[in-house]
Amino acid sequence: MRGIGHLLVANARMFLRVRQEIFWVFFLPIFLFVILGFVLKDQAGIGSLRPEDVNFRLGIVDNDRTPTSRRFIEHLKSAPEFSATELDEDQALAQTRNANQRVVAIFPAGFENALMESVATIEIITDSRARSLTEMAINILREKTEEMLISSPQTEPPVRFARTRVKSVEGFLDFIDFLVPGIMAMAIMPSCIFSLAPAIVRLREQGVMRRLWVTPLSKVSFVVSHVLFRLILAAAQIFLILLVAMTVFKTSLVLPIAPLLVFVVLGNLNGTALSFTIAGFAKTPEVASTIANVVTIPMLLFCGVFLPLEIMPPKILPLIWLLPLTHLSEGLRKLMSMESGLWQLWMSQMVLATYLIALFIISLLTFKWDKSTISG
Repeated sequence: MRGIGHLLVANARMFLRVRQEIFWVFFLPIFLFVILGFVLKDQAGIGSLRPEDVNFRLGIVDNDRTPTSRRFIEHLKSAPEFSATELDEDQALAQTRNANQRVVAIFPAGFENALMESVATIEIITDSRARSLTEMAINILREKTEEMLISSPQTEPPVRFARTRVKSVEGFLDFIDFLVPGIMAMAIMPSCIFSLAPAIVRLREQGVMRRLWVTPLSKVSFVVSHVLFRLILAAAQIFLILLVAMTVFKTSLVLPIAPLLVFVVLGNLNGTALSFTIAGFAKTPEVASTIANVVTIPMLLFCGVFLPLEIMPPKILPLIWLLPLTHLSEGLRKLMSMESGLWQLWMSQMVLATYLIALFIISLLTFKWDKSTISG
């Protein structure tokens, strides 16, 4: 136990001497959080993308009830980009306020006559708390309307859109609340891999681990000292991220301490085990950094750290859900948004635990005290 404590202190000293490692661990997550937060914080609805938002739900109200309005409506209902439903005007307004509909198109009485004589108007009701989503839907709606005008047997004046924004009562997970758990997941696992894997290979290359080999220190004690140090770093990272989130961005996320601790520990242990596995195969720090980049960058892009999983190509979603970072980021997000409790996330915990056991076994089998020895 005393040996582990001495190694823990030594790890801290070595960490503080390497400025690049300090950057990866502390400043990069905070830098990305602040930049993305300030740039995208007003894009309400990004963090609450749902499958039905990709295939937009469109409410349609036909107050004109003429062959022309019916022709437009049928064209919209046949568009693959929309799941269109016809409603009366009161239903449409109520569903927009309840966020059951993000966009409603109203064909007002006199639409056909106005289209023949001058400029016709389609009234649009949108959810003001999901601007990024409704803008995309309206652009598609405009394209479909133009297709109808071009295909018309007679030349018709253009259609104008008159928009009314309604604030829904749904508690959206805005982009900041979506981003905080993702940045936490990045700090817990990928940044650990970025910094730890090359550091272990560097110690081996410099002969430090060879000198430790001739001491009574075991492989398990060496690994445990790094695990404990990385958990301390993860706690410091999360504290800084939450401090920025609460003071700068005024996040509304909750902090269920015990459930969060389970995911933080599982995620950090996975990052440490994967770092040791990479170090077992890499011969130089440069190779370890390359392998770490190849492993972690795709996970950062696809595992729900910066972007919702719902906008990912459906064909690769099953593969994305096989990756540990997906279960870490989504688990943290569901806990902090009170969408799920710890026991409801048992599958994510099982996936992370399975990865941890497999990576720990591989890391012990490939552990090297020096460049030529694979034994303990």
